[in-house]
Amino acid sequence: MQTSLESISNAIVKLRWDKNFAQALQIYRNQIHGRFSRDEICGNHKLIGAIADCLKETGKIQEAIKMIEKIWQIDFQALQNPALLTNLAWIYFFALDATNRNALYSNRNRTSIIIRLLDHAVGTNPKLAGLLFFRYIETLAGMLPPDWSAAENLFRLYNNETFSNEPGLVTIQIKGKPKETALASDREKWFVWKTKVLFALNKWEACIDTCKKALEAISRFHHGNQHWITRRMAQSFRQMGDIKQAIHEFEKLLQKRSDWFIEKELAEIYLQQNETQKALSIGLLACINQGFSEYKTGLFQLTGQIFRAANQTLEACRMFWLAYLIRAQQQWKTPNELKEALAKCPPFPQKTAESFYNEIISDWKKSGKYDAIAKVQSEKTIHGNGTITRILHDGSNGDGFITDTQGRSIYFRFSNCKIPVQEIVESMEVGFSARAIERKNQKVFNATKVYKGKAVDK
Repeated sequence: MQTSLESISNAIVKLRWDKNFAQALQIYRNQIHGRFSRDEICGNHKLIGAIADCLKETGKIQEAIKMIEKIWQIDFQALQNPALLTNLAWIYFFALDATNRNALYSNRNRTSIIIRLLDHAVGTNPKLAGLLFFRYIETLAGMLPPDWSAAENLFRLYNNETFSNEPGLVTIQIKGKPKETALASDREKWFVWKTKVLFALNKWEACIDTCKKALEAISRFHHGNQHWITRRMAQSFRQMGDIKQAIHEFEKLLQKRSDWFIEKELAEIYLQQNETQKALSIGLLACINQGFSEYKTGLFQLTGQIFRAANQTLEACRMFWLAYLIRAQQQWKTPNELKEALAKCPPFPQKTAESFYNEIISDWKKSGKYDAIAKVQSEKTIHGNGTITRILHDGSNGDGFITDTQGRSIYFRFSNCKIPVQEIVESMEVGFSARAIERKNQKVFNATKVYKGKAVDK
C-alpha cells in the first residue's frame, strides 16, 4: 500500500509543478482521502507540500490551513524536514495576507506555529523570515482587540540583529523605463514596529529607549520612518509627564516635517500648559496647513477650545460648529464634550462643512488672524516660478521635481497641483509655493501648491 501511495503522490507532485492544480486536488480527493491513514499521508512530506500549494494556488488558502491544522494535524514542533518547513512558512505567509487574515483571528494560539516556522526560516531563508515575521506582527495588530502582548513577545524572541540591514529594492516602471527604488530594510521595519507595540502597551520609557536606539542604528531611513519614530518618542515623553522634552521633540520634528497632525499635537500640549497664544498660533497654522479635510474634525474642535481659553467666544463657536458639520455630514457620532460646547453657542445657518471652512479662513485673512499664520509660514515658505524638470511617477499619486528660476530643486506631488494630472509633463512652466525643511542637515523644499503658468498664490 505504501508503494501505491508513493506512486499517487509522485503523480500529484508532477501535476503541481505542471500547474495542473485542480487535477492534482481531484486525484487527492479520489485516490488518497479516506483510503490512507493520517500517519501515512503525513509521512509523505512531498505530498503534504504539493497539496498545500495546490490549495493556495487555487485560492483556497483557508482550506490549506484547515487541512494542515485540523485534518493532517501536523506536529510542527516535531517536524524536521527543511523543504516542508519552508513550504509551510510560505503557506502561512500568504494565509496571513490582509484579504484572508480574518479567518485566522479565531486562533490566538497560532503563535507557537509561527515561531517554529520563524526559527527555521531565520537560519535558512532570511528574506522569508522577515516577510513572515512582519506579516504576523501586522496580523496581531489587526486583531480585535489587538494582541500587543503576543507581538511584544515576538520582538523578545527576535531582536533587530536577526534581520537584514540591507534596504530592499523594487523595480518600477517610469515612462516605460525600469527604475530601482529602495525600500526599508527589515531591521528598519523592526524598529518602527517595536516602537509602535511598546507605545500601544503604554511602556513609555522602553519606547523612548527603543526610539533612540533606532535613530542611532539606522544610517538611512526610508518613507520618513525617522520622523514617525521621533513623533512616537515625543508622544512618549508627553505621556510620562516630561512636557519640556516632549515640546522640544515636537518642535524639532516640525523643523523637518510640516504635517498638520503634528502641529495639532503640539497645540494640545501648549493648551494643557496654559500657553494659550502659542497653542493658538500653532493650532491656526494646522487648520490652514493642507487645507480642508474631514480628518481634521478633532483639530477644529481643539482650535475651538483654544479660542475659548483665549476668551474669543465667537471664533470658538465657529470652530465647534465646523467640527459638528463634518460629523453630521459623515454621519459620525457627536461626542458629549462637543454637544456641551455647542449648547452655549448661537445657531449658525445650514451650509456644507467645506464652505463654512472657506468662510472662516477668508474671515481670518480679513481680520488679521491670518497675518500671524502667514508670519509663521513665511519663515519656512518660498514662492516662485520654475519648470518641471523631472517626473518620478505618473498618475494621481505621481511626483517629481521643479527647478525654479534660482536653480533650486523643488520636490512636488501631483496631489498638490492645481493642474489636471494628465496635463502634468516635463518642461511645463509652473508657479509654486514650497515649504523649506531640513534633511540630512541640508535645507530642501517640498511644494505645497503648484499652478500652471506663472500664477503664484501668496
